[in-house]
Amino acid sequence: LFGASDDDEDEVRQFVIYCAIEEEVPSRFSAGITKCAASCDADVHRHCMQQAGTRHITMWKGKMSGAVANQIKFAADKHSHDRDELHTLPMRIKLQGWNNWTAGLYLKLEESATRQLKNVLSKIQGLPAKGKIDCK
Repeated sequence: LFGASDDDEDEVRQFVIYCAIEEEVPSRFSAGITKCAASCDADVHRHCMQQAGTRHITMWKGKMSGAVANQIKFAADKHSHDRDELHTLPMRIKLQGWNNWTAGLYLKLEESATRQLKNVLSKIQGLPAKGKIDCK
């Protein structure tokens, strides 16, 4: 989340908080993506496939003013001894397969990954209540 400049603190804009994904390479996933990309022409690949290094999980999106955005903070993190709910960053996200949604083919998270992301999101202080929580 990037802070707003002093000039636009009152302007209400759309903001997104997301978790960036760093994939293991080589992996079955990266090999599958490479195989998929090789089976379609370059134009289809350019428009339909998400580029390596840009994969992410949207956690929250909503509107807020620059002044509100500048007040958002990540709460102090305490380490959990429960291995299923790691509270520290970075974290490992487990995938369960695919969500075949109308908007496209998206990676499906394991339930433990969803809990981890919700926990991280709960540590972000100052988010407007009207935003949409997407890590579900």
